[in-house]
Amino acid sequence: MHVDSAKMPPMISEDGYTSRFKHPQRKKESLVARTLLNELCQIVFGSSLVSLHFRKSPLGQPLLDTGYCSISHSNGWVLVAVSDCPVGVDIEQIEQREIEALSVAFDRATWDKIKGDALSILQAFSEKEAVSKLRGTGFTEDPKTISPSPSEHLHVGKVEIQENES
Repeated sequence: MHVDSAKMPPMISEDGYTSRFKHPQRKKESLVARTLLNELCQIVFGSSLVSLHFRKSPLGQPLLDTGYCSISHSNGWVLVAVSDCPVGVDIEQIEQREIEALSVAFDRATWDKIKGDALSILQAFSEKEAVSKLRGTGFTEDPKTISPSPSEHLHVGKVEIQENES
């Protein structure tokens, strides 16, 4: 969901969580993500984030008393997931960063295969980030060593957004 299309109930911002965000856009993305996550938890688990004691681990992983969740937000876009098993999601935009800077996340052989292909680079990087979220480690784990195991069911997709020209 794009944050500009989100309707914000007065529910989640009172706990001071968003005060850590210096940039207004990141703050808005975080509020929208938590609002969407709350709605999804009510649908899937029948309980709100408050009832599920939503909190963050010391590494920043979102935690619930029942079930699992993952959040990603970037450049005005938000993606959330909940599940009865560990889950990790990531959202990236090609123009978001210097693609070459991501080379540090890959071993030489992998980088040699994908360099020059921005979509492949971002897809591979996003996979690593989603797996690190699923594991609860974030990038405290060396990104070069991150690859999904067979038990970590990885689903990769690409969404193209075309802006209305008006």
